[in-house]
Amino acid sequence: MKVEVVTVEAARAFIEQIATDRARLIQRRDTLAQKLKSEGPAAGRLYLGGDTSPAKERAAARDELDLIEEALLVLESDARAAQDDLKRAEAAELRKQAAEKRRVLVDIERRTDALLAQISQIEKIELDRSVILYQRSGSGWVVLNSLAPAGPEHGPGECGCEPTNSRPFAVPFSRQLRTAITELESNAQLIEAAIGLPAPPELPTLEPTNNAKPYGPEIPGAATPYGSVDKNQAASGVQLKSIDSRDPFYRDDRRDDPRGELWRRQ
Repeated sequence: MKVEVVTVEAARAFIEQIATDRARLIQRRDTLAQKLKSEGPAAGRLYLGGDTSPAKERAAARDELDLIEEALLVLESDARAAQDDLKRAEAAELRKQAAEKRRVLVDIERRTDALLAQISQIEKIELDRSVILYQRSGSGWVVLNSLAPAGPEHGPGECGCEPTNSRPFAVPFSRQLRTAITELESNAQLIEAAIGLPAPPELPTLEPTNNAKPYGPEIPGAATPYGSVDKNQAASGVQLKSIDSRDPFYRDDRRDDPRGELWRRQ
């Protein structure tokens, strides 16, 4: 009787049991086949002498061989079903892990939004969580128009980092959770599609919970992601150097900087 599996551990245990049963049956089949072959001449000589007793024993052995072949077919079918059960359990486990991380993420972002709202009131601009993604990390950060060391008062559009800085931006825990959730759910979806499972109900998208503009209201002379212009610069036609792929300090490493796409200029 097929075992109902609901966990990865149970599915793997059932698959191991099938492998054990299959090995046992194959060994028994080989033993019977060898016995029939080795005892054949002696049984034939007895039959020539009028002794039909070996016939029943050999017939029983052949019947058992037929039953073994039937049992192996059953195990083969069970093994295919068990593999599907394992994949189904693995997909469920991945979605369970994603759900747990999603709950943590929702709590973190709820608390982060509350703090950002307080900072927005103090700074008199609307801030959202994108500002967290621009926390500089590592060494070699300079102000682009002077090459002086960058300080906390310099915005992202004013600075660049040396190519030796392999991780120019810190990756917040919330971003790590988002990345992990996306990967877990994507892997679960691939497994489910492979065994023909229907798509699960859609979960809320992982989008920011507020509608603030990424950089707040436009302020004359304020730094933007791609540089800034004040009145004197506008009059002279001179701009602060923008970050693009031609800058010696530009870096766009998607593996290390999940915000690389925000820095690229088309």
